[in-house]
Amino acid sequence: MKGSFYQLLSFLPSLDFNRSPRITLDSFEKNCELPCTESQLSMVRKVLNEDSPPEFPGLHRFSSYSRWELGLRNEGVRLRGVKLDINEKDYLQDEPKGRMAFRFLKGLNKDEDPLVRENLFDQARWQLICDLEIGGYFSFENLLFYGVKLKILDRKFRYDQGKGRVKFENLTKQLLNEVRLQLYI
Repeated sequence: MKGSFYQLLSFLPSLDFNRSPRITLDSFEKNCELPCTESQLSMVRKVLNEDSPPEFPGLHRFSSYSRWELGLRNEGVRLRGVKLDINEKDYLQDEPKGRMAFRFLKGLNKDEDPLVRENLFDQARWQLICDLEIGGYFSFENLLFYGVKLKILDRKFRYDQGKGRVKFENLTKQLLNEVRLQLYI
């Protein structure tokens, strides 16, 4: 039945920040087709496919998460700007009025590994979503929050340090070969 998310939300596997999800983003989207209206399915797809979670009129808890996420991303830009000694203002997105306080960032130094920083950001995202989910157990907003959490886990567990190193080494070799070729021409 369209608009009823009880069955879907109770059927979906629980998500744990430290464990790989037992459901894929594609499978989640497919499962949303039956209970969601076309406009709701469009919102789910935006959440799954856009880098930043969009704000949706009337979905106050999700919109507050979206504004918080924008502030968090801007704080990441500021940290990166300090590290690289560049003016970060060119890279900031429009923020809601005033900067938000991100206390967990105070402990980060400017030389922090970007992966460590991203993991801290993801932990903060996860905690805020858990707080916002309270009270809306079988609501459409919680379905959107599930999608955001799934995206966090997908990104987190898709990263493979070994594969990344191999890819980096291959790109380095390719660039060196191109430079050598240019020197001989």
